[in-house]
Amino acid sequence: MNVVITKIGISITNSDGVDSIQPTNGDLTSCYYRLIDNEEPEATSWLKKLGQSLAQWLRENGDYTINEDQEKLLNFPEGYFLYEYTNMNPDGTKSTDVYLFGAHKFRSPDEFAPHLKWLVSKESHSCSCVYCPVPSNSKTSKAEDDKAVELIPETNEMIEIKPDPDNIMENIPETDTKPVKVERNSSTIPTSSSRTSNSKQPVSTLSRSRMLNQIPSSEPLQHQINAGEDRPKAKYAEYRTGEIVWVSLAKTTEPDLIARVIQSNEENGISIENWPGVIYSRGKVAPEVDKVKFTVKLVVLNIDVTLRRTGLIPWKAYSPEIPDSYFSRVIMANQIDQPDGKIDENIQDYIRAVHRAHEAVQTYSPMKSFKLVESSTRIKAVQDPTEKERLADVKNYYHYEALMYGAEMIRPGDLVRLVPENQDNPEKEPEFPEFLEIRTIFKHPEKGMQLTGNILQRGELLNKTGPLKLEDYKWWISHDLNEEYTIDLEDIAGRFYLMMPHLTVRTNAHTFKKLNDRMAIIESGTDLEKSQVPVNVIPAKRTMAKLSTRIDNPSESPSSVKKQKKYIVKFQPKKRNTDKLVKKVKTETKS
Repeated sequence: MNVVITKIGISITNSDGVDSIQPTNGDLTSCYYRLIDNEEPEATSWLKKLGQSLAQWLRENGDYTINEDQEKLLNFPEGYFLYEYTNMNPDGTKSTDVYLFGAHKFRSPDEFAPHLKWLVSKESHSCSCVYCPVPSNSKTSKAEDDKAVELIPETNEMIEIKPDPDNIMENIPETDTKPVKVERNSSTIPTSSSRTSNSKQPVSTLSRSRMLNQIPSSEPLQHQINAGEDRPKAKYAEYRTGEIVWVSLAKTTEPDLIARVIQSNEENGISIENWPGVIYSRGKVAPEVDKVKFTVKLVVLNIDVTLRRTGLIPWKAYSPEIPDSYFSRVIMANQIDQPDGKIDENIQDYIRAVHRAHEAVQTYSPMKSFKLVESSTRIKAVQDPTEKERLADVKNYYHYEALMYGAEMIRPGDLVRLVPENQDNPEKEPEFPEFLEIRTIFKHPEKGMQLTGNILQRGELLNKTGPLKLEDYKWWISHDLNEEYTIDLEDIAGRFYLMMPHLTVRTNAHTFKKLNDRMAIIESGTDLEKSQVPVNVIPAKRTMAKLSTRIDNPSESPSSVKKQKKYIVKFQPKKRNTDKLVKKVKTETKS
């Protein structure tokens, strides 16, 4: 089921409303739409009624225990927004109606409930709501049903499939749920394959990327590359829950926080403009990007602030200058002789916050494990013994729905920057920088965390007007469409930000930490800090370690085939330097 049951309600993890058309107001003042906030009575009423209906349905159709306090939706599915429509009548009276806009326009909770249950069910049958069309042949074969993705019922905690000594989950209650089994549809994969590699190390990627449709040789290549219908989702994923960012204190509009802003001078030698923070939650993405709001908890201060995207800065895009003497006097106070004069408490708080965040971003934490299983039909069809063995071994690797890598969360489908190859100056952007479009994230028993996917290169900016979009650049795939690369975690430089497209600072997160341990560094301080100086920590109102296990707006199941991205506008094969194929391993398949 596409739901997560938490202690305070039900979260929907599937939607058909992404990029849906939302109502707009014209020049008339007699009738207009107003976006309703989720805290308003109309929205809470809808969410409560839908939650009650869905909870009853889940009890009847799944192994779910949901109490009365949990019988409410935490949010509408992604891309669904509630509006109030106001109409001024000729007699001067005013009438209002409430509508839910998404894939369709729904007039009441009862009208939307069948569609909601269909979104949750993951079933291939048609939706029974009054708006979805009924297909001429709505029956599905058992073979198709067998290839469907099976997901374990979610609780307020994440559940491991099997004990994994390095997994991030702790104290997970035992359940009777089945292992997650993700089978790939063999009809979309070539029935035979061959693999070439300049490395003798075992290959650990699937033979074919699900990010790209197989291109028949009978159709023009350029037409196929531009034939996809998916729009890039990067603008909805600039910041995610649990990520560490810089908060512009001046944009918080909080007088107490603005008072903490100081400029560097001869007396203090340090400036404070941006404060480290952890994203606690994201507001629902509204039709306008500027409607997105983030709730961020400031490190050490444990103060929650809510602000828009423009008030946040990616962690790697800013680096404060803190004199070593200040760091030593604050963090290692018991090990050195203290000079006369006390450091201002505001500066002490800031140095501790930067220190904790810096220590946390040197770690990585995989999130939400599952097992990927190749279909037996697919394995039997492969003739190469080595390839057959590799496909069979896929089930032995733990795959992950997300990875907290340094300050950022990365997921399948993300576009991430690659560390430049054979470049003397790593801070200089190459003429054609390389990116990985992530397909899978998994842990190899010998090589550690690895990622698979397509390697893209970015060219010139084609459209220099209006808000920047991915398709405004020229993009091309730098390898054959039947190839896929395995990338070591250390070769991932970080997420790609549209607002900072030329960012070159790389992530250096080499230490594995369970997610709770990572967040404990931020909440309670580093071991060095706690052992050297008594820190008066303000008790946190919320536990960040719990909050950061959420995955915002999870994409569709990790096994599903995504369509070709529209922003790939050109195909230009480019032979990669084989000197580094020990780290970046290529797999080929041929039909």
